[in-house]
Amino acid sequence: MNVRIPVRLWPIVGRLFTGHVFLYKATDGLIGHRFPGVPPMLLLDHVGAKSGKLRTTPLAYVRDGANYVVVASKGGHPKHPAWFHNVLAGPDVRIQVGARRMTVRGRQATAV
Repeated sequence: MNVRIPVRLWPIVGRLFTGHVFLYKATDGLIGHRFPGVPPMLLLDHVGAKSGKLRTTPLAYVRDGANYVVVASKGGHPKHPAWFHNVLAGPDVRIQVGARRMTVRGRQATAV
């Protein structure tokens, strides 16, 4: 399924993400980690490669053993999202999964 978010809607999506992050953090993951019918969500804390500012991005994830897997799709946009470039530039990041916070090392998946 290819869901493409039109460019004109990204400002609205950005505001929704801001609200999602706020609720997720304020409730220690009670609100925002799971929604019926969609994969669970985590929060990714990363540092802007150019700005040096701390950023937080909510992302859907799946588990692969002990690994958390996220997809850098940006809603079907042809370019990778900014967080993807930030993680490549500074792979030591923090994630919050529900109430659990941990430091992890991000990397781009490779073909098996």
